[in-house]
Amino acid sequence: FYNGQVIYRISENFVIEAGDPEANGTGGPGYVIADEFPEDEDFVYEPGVVAMSNRGPRSTGSIFRIVIGEDGQFLTNQFNVLGRVVDGQDTIDRITGIERATAPGSSEQSRPLETVYIESITIDVSGS
Repeated sequence: FYNGQVIYRISENFVIEAGDPEANGTGGPGYVIADEFPEDEDFVYEPGVVAMSNRGPRSTGSIFRIVIGEDGQFLTNQFNVLGRVVDGQDTIDRITGIERATAPGSSEQSRPLETVYIESITIDVSGS
């Protein structure tokens, strides 16, 4: 599903977002996955955390975010946590270095001026 999709949001000191076939934060896979929020009320979305995005209860689909900065701590515990980035920080750094413009309908400088495609995503559930 994710192969060939683009990273459409790079928000400085906050998150990188991808997983939207529309590449604008409004699309999805055509289904909704269950809300599975962190049980720990003190959970912090710190840099490296990978979590699903949503627009409210029962709206999680395919869009995910990678926390890249300290502003992730301001996210509320209403995003399914998938895991953490354990390898490839150099890639994250290259992505966050891309020049950005104001996103449509926003004042945020988060729309990448260079297209970044997802080649593949590897999920290791072994815990190592």
